[in-house]
Amino acid sequence: MVTLLGGTGILGRLSAIALAKRGFSVRVVGRHASARPWPAWPQIHGVAADIRNPASLARALQGSHSVHVGLANGLMPANEDGFETQALKRVIEIGKHSNWSCLTFHSASWVNQTHAGQPLARGKWESEEALRWSGLPFVIIRSGLAMETLPRFVYQNRVRIMNRHAQTFRLTAGKDIAALISHIHTEGDILDKTLYACGPEALTLKSSLIRYCTGLQPLVKVKSLPRWLLAWSAGRRGPADWRDIVSFLNFLEKVGEAPNQPDGFTLMGLTPMNLHAWCKEKSQSSKDLSGLYRRDHSNLTSI
Repeated sequence: MVTLLGGTGILGRLSAIALAKRGFSVRVVGRHASARPWPAWPQIHGVAADIRNPASLARALQGSHSVHVGLANGLMPANEDGFETQALKRVIEIGKHSNWSCLTFHSASWVNQTHAGQPLARGKWESEEALRWSGLPFVIIRSGLAMETLPRFVYQNRVRIMNRHAQTFRLTAGKDIAALISHIHTEGDILDKTLYACGPEALTLKSSLIRYCTGLQPLVKVKSLPRWLLAWSAGRRGPADWRDIVSFLNFLEKVGEAPNQPDGFTLMGLTPMNLHAWCKEKSQSSKDLSGLYRRDHSNLTSI
């Protein structure tokens, strides 16, 4: 039994399916999770639990063989109140009295000691440190920005981005991140390490968004704006989600991406797809891209 905390978002769902494909029984923990199995995946089921409540969390984790924690996706500040860090510390305390083979944690490629003081890296870094000093068998996965987050940069049929954003990033397909997580829990011989999970090509965010829009949303225009105008536009007219994205863009421009070694994909013998292949796969899918971030309340809701 592998238990996922944070299994109701896109990456969590992909991870649950990847684990199920490798023969695991998968438990997805959420505050309003339904106990019935997922359609087409009877090995996956939800368990309702309040992650802020130690007793409720302990009941949800009971009987686990290994655990994965991925409560914040790295694009939004999501850990400003310390929620993810405190949740991981509760999991660690429970793990000290359990016999888990591995505890994995989904971090981000821009997290390291140099950037530990930055608001959008601080929570992830504190979580990583808590895990390193826990005494439990662990693997930290520092993934690149997931390709599945690209639709979130689109607002009113436009993509607005800073015109001097020159940092390059190795965007990673969510399916590849999920595959790496499932391999780590299957193999069990790579422990107590921090692994990077970054895509095969380094692109500026603008280049990535142009490729995404050309392949999947051709009516969307990508427009570069000065930083001050982008911030003003988000503050005056944009939704809260868009304001968070602007803060994230400012953060990325400052810190960039850390060197992606050791590479988890290489260690596990996996070949991550590039953005062109991801767009092609999505274009052949019958899924509505505008619904990528729509919550499915019929079975599980976000934690």
